[in-house]
Amino acid sequence: MFSAAAIDIDLVSLAKQQQEYARNIRRHLHQYPELGWEENQTIAYLLSEIATFSVDHRYELTIHEKVGGFFVDLDIDSSFERDLFRADLDALPIEENSGLLFSSKVKGVMHACGHDFHAAMLLAALKVIVSGELPVTKNLRFVFQRAEEVGSNRSGGKTLVHEGVCADISQVYALHISSIFDCGTFYARENEALANNATISFSIECQGGHVMSPNLGSNAIDIQTEITSALRGFESRFFPPTEVVAFVPTFSSAGIAQNIRPNQLTMSYAFRNFLRTDKKRAFIKAAYKKIEHIVSGFEDASLTSFETTKGYPTLSNDRDSIVHVKNRLQQINQHIETSPLLFAGEDFSYYLQQASGSYWILGAKTGKGQDHHTSSFNPSEEVLWQGIAFWLSLA
Repeated sequence: MFSAAAIDIDLVSLAKQQQEYARNIRRHLHQYPELGWEENQTIAYLLSEIATFSVDHRYELTIHEKVGGFFVDLDIDSSFERDLFRADLDALPIEENSGLLFSSKVKGVMHACGHDFHAAMLLAALKVIVSGELPVTKNLRFVFQRAEEVGSNRSGGKTLVHEGVCADISQVYALHISSIFDCGTFYARENEALANNATISFSIECQGGHVMSPNLGSNAIDIQTEITSALRGFESRFFPPTEVVAFVPTFSSAGIAQNIRPNQLTMSYAFRNFLRTDKKRAFIKAAYKKIEHIVSGFEDASLTSFETTKGYPTLSNDRDSIVHVKNRLQQINQHIETSPLLFAGEDFSYYLQQASGSYWILGAKTGKGQDHHTSSFNPSEEVLWQGIAFWLSLA
């Protein structure tokens, strides 16, 4: 029999032994990023790695390829419950400017949110477990998911849930790297943790015309300016301070030439929130009325479209799951902090609607930190072994 202490020491040692392997996997994935729903080479690479290290596997291993990605089932004992471990795979449409020797080789595409980390850490954990080097007390499902970053209801997570990825699952877990949280610290919070990432988009048309005749018809940029000014801080005037809401302009398009007053405008706002459905609807209605009122002040202008996207549901962690993971991490001497409420959206929320579980963050800040979804995003690779240890501890 293994004592708990012996298992913990082995666990940390085994995780550290995979640090270089995980770094190599991460750097390969980082150089060849793929956008959501285009991750075919990424998946082929991961499957080839699994085929290589699972030749002499100790446990029964079954690979299931789905529309939303693929998952690997490890069957340890028919009497065990099955837990689900999830990593996402997609990159972002950002031109990298990190200066890394292994920077993206794909123009205009970059792993700017750490999904290369997520895949590498989970793959390394799978490698350890398949080898039989670690006593395992669960049947396990390792999920490698497409299209988390698509920002709409057609995400890889929602698709996999519809494809039955959570069927007969006891607990679900996800781990996300952070470039702005303290390096080497794990973060999570009970109950609501990540926001609903709804969006509001609208289009406006007006007369426009030649710049020599500004008196003849409206200019879409003038309308844009008034709307932007009117909606700045609109959420704080609508909601009391007790509601946690962010309403942020994210896209604006008007104008095609320096001598033309534009006659069309398209804008989008991110509406991040932890609100009940009725409050969300009331806010969206109020925003619509405000925009419509501004547009009506321009004689020749009209609001031609107004659309909302529900986005991913608010992510809510199970309290018992948080306590369970904390206990496991403390047994291997990992530092844990309570995460603040974050306006990030995450399609892991769909998994948590199907089964109990929790979403964790591993700090990997370097220097002053570089925010996610930026061209200079560069988390510390020194935490890779800790991510591997996280998964091994839950196995």
